[in-house]
Amino acid sequence: MTKGNIRNKLININRIAVVFCCISCNCVKRDIQKILKKIEQNLENLDQSFLSEEEIEELAKRSKFIQRYGGKIRAKDFLEIMVFNDNNLKSQSLNDLSIAFMKDHNIHLRKQSIDERINDKSVGFIKQVLEEVLKRQIKIEAKEFRHFNRLLIKDSTSFQVDESLFEVYPGSGGGGSSAAVRFQFEFDYLNGGIWDLSLHAFNDQDAIDSRRTLERIREKDLILRDLGYMNLKILQAIESKGAYYLSRLNVSTKVYERKGNSYQEISFKVLKKSMLEEGTTVKELEVYAGNQKLKSRLVIYLLPEAIYQKRLHRQKEINQKKQRGPVNQQVKARAHFNLFLTNTKETQISKEQIWSLYRLRWQIELVFKVWKSWVELDKIKKVKKARLELYFYSKLLLIILGWQVIWQISNWLYRYERKALSIIKSYKSITKKLVKQGLAILTKADCLKDVLLEFYQLSREYHLLERHGKEPSSFEIFMNLGIIIG
Repeated sequence: MTKGNIRNKLININRIAVVFCCISCNCVKRDIQKILKKIEQNLENLDQSFLSEEEIEELAKRSKFIQRYGGKIRAKDFLEIMVFNDNNLKSQSLNDLSIAFMKDHNIHLRKQSIDERINDKSVGFIKQVLEEVLKRQIKIEAKEFRHFNRLLIKDSTSFQVDESLFEVYPGSGGGGSSAAVRFQFEFDYLNGGIWDLSLHAFNDQDAIDSRRTLERIREKDLILRDLGYMNLKILQAIESKGAYYLSRLNVSTKVYERKGNSYQEISFKVLKKSMLEEGTTVKELEVYAGNQKLKSRLVIYLLPEAIYQKRLHRQKEINQKKQRGPVNQQVKARAHFNLFLTNTKETQISKEQIWSLYRLRWQIELVFKVWKSWVELDKIKKVKKARLELYFYSKLLLIILGWQVIWQISNWLYRYERKALSIIKSYKSITKKLVKQGLAILTKADCLKDVLLEFYQLSREYHLLERHGKEPSSFEIFMNLGIIIG
């Protein structure tokens, strides 16, 4: 073959590659246009804003933050300045707020006047707005689910505050501040709805919250919580409501198998030996837990030796630090396993799926990380109680609005393109958007639609989760469980 023939062949190959690339690009563009068309059709169902400006004014009057209409400051202006800003409490001064009122709304307020307006009434106003937004969360698409109406995941996080607030928000003492706050956060993984976002004293522990909120549980709910919430009495109460639980087994809770008319305690040392002999790493037993003999499925995962050794080493360090002595044999035996209690049936969630489902609870830790990094809930200084609470509730409102947008985008991204959204990346962008357009997003349905459409296109390019190894994303875990019908 001559050099000329080779050159011509290469030119033809390049032309074919260019044509193929153009066809491929056009196909991708057409696919994206189809997806955007579907999203636009979904958004046609969104015909209502979170709150109207008139409703905001009415909430302000109801909370007695505004005594009469036509005053110097309107409720929506106060809301916009206090909520939709990118300052944290540590850097934000009353003088900064005074400048913001003048610059953004041409309202002259001295910092002393602002300080006087930051009181229990203004806190009550922001709190009422927060509660109304929680009631009116986005419901763009109606979905149907197998077996469960809600999949409720709950956890808490805490922040230290100035010691002057000890009487209102008592902390744990020790090496930290004697004052601290605790946030309870619960959301529905099936629909993205937030069911609890509340502020408490640090000493208001998770177990107390669990008892206090039992009445909120409905039939066919599936409850995923950490051990701090889930003692055996709580599990019994959940089951009595026709709901389901999934919890780790407490290391101090004994479990039994029924043998005729008697109960025989399970030996985890014997269990490990039998699983090794059977060559299995996942097993399920019908058990009776604790003194109550609560009937449950015990789902057992035998862990690799390397993980067992890490657990044992960590437990030894804890015991030395707390001067407890050597690790007892029961703890050693159980350290070989991940152990889960549930009243779900095998036909609802198989034993192979239990651990994956429980991993969804760890998603909440990502949300807490976002709160601390982008919403900066932990950056505070010495202020009066009303200003601290106003700051916290304002940021929680910002979190809810951001969550609503991000949850819907993550749902669409995975459904239409099988792409996983990075919560951390997307929250950074949506927070900036809320600072600029937050009031409009809150009060105008058309603005919310535009933001959702715009944010989808931005997210599919810049907010995708980066893969590290072969670990599935939370949405992949969720979808693979087959909870959604269709």
